[in-house]
Amino acid sequence: MTVHELLEECRRRNLSLTVVDGNLHCKGPEDLIDAELEAQLKEHKEALIEELDWHGADKPISDPYDQAICQVIDELNALGVRMTDYPQANRHRALELELAFTEAANRGQKEAFDRLLAEWKACFN
Repeated sequence: MTVHELLEECRRRNLSLTVVDGNLHCKGPEDLIDAELEAQLKEHKEALIEELDWHGADKPISDPYDQAICQVIDELNALGVRMTDYPQANRHRALELELAFTEAANRGQKEAFDRLLAEWKACFN
């Protein structure tokens, strides 16, 4: 698995990787970190730190779309919400919506982004 594939897998599992003071931190539901993923994180630790540090992962998020997404994810994490607790249809719909709200954000379509993000969050209620 490449570093970018590993970052994508963590994103898919709703895990947040950050670099703080040169150390790699993984935040998210612990039950989503299986032995294989943990081994990959350890194997690619230095490359992940380099990649994340290069992109400023430990700096405050300034993009308003990213802030909105992180706020929803933090709310769901605080509630103990895990994608694996929901039927496959809900998880599949959530991934479809994730692609759609990302596209809306990239196009600067705030109203569509807000609507799609709310619909995404509703997949876990």
